Amino acid sequence: MKEMVVIGFYCMATFFYCIFDNPETSINFIYNYLFSSMQWHGRSQRKETGGRYRPARKKRKYELGRDYIPTVIGEDEFKKIRVRGGNYKIRVVAAKFVNVTNPKTGETKKVEIKDVLENPANPHYVRRDIITKGAIILTEIGKARVTSRPGQDGCINAVLLEEEIKEESGEEIKEEENEG
Repeated sequence: MKEMVVIGFYCMATFFYCIFDNPETSINFIYNYLFSSMQWHGRSQRKETGGRYRPARKKRKYELGRDYIPTVIGEDEFKKIRVRGGNYKIRVVAAKFVNVTNPKTGETKKVEIKDVLENPANPHYVRRDIITKGAIILTEIGKARVTSRPGQDGCINAVLLEEEIKEESGEEIKEEENEG
């Protein structure tokens, strides 16, 4: 049975490859079409002992969850999601720029993201260039730590790290000494 499902999956992939002209896009499309949906994150139906929990009520709309959309480095792409109360949440699917604040001067600049250097959420996110809160990214002006939640806030904000600030101020001092 599993073999038939796998063969069917790849047959669909080759069919959509003809449409999208890109195997990765076609496989992602099929996977999202087949397997992505809103999930109800409720309590398990079974007890530790194996007995069944009898529900006291039905599922509620506000208990639905959504699939995780990782934020990656690339051309700017956003997703608008309707949330409770008729409000909207903007998710960053891909981003090329970040707002970096220098804590010493309080100055904020919009700079290009070069790479993801470290991510405490998951070490595998580094090689996949996934940006989450707390990730250390390399920018045009140095290393910065992400302070915002790209999947919730709709933008990427970061703070320049202390060692980068020291290096910048050290360079300025060296320039002044060379002039004098």
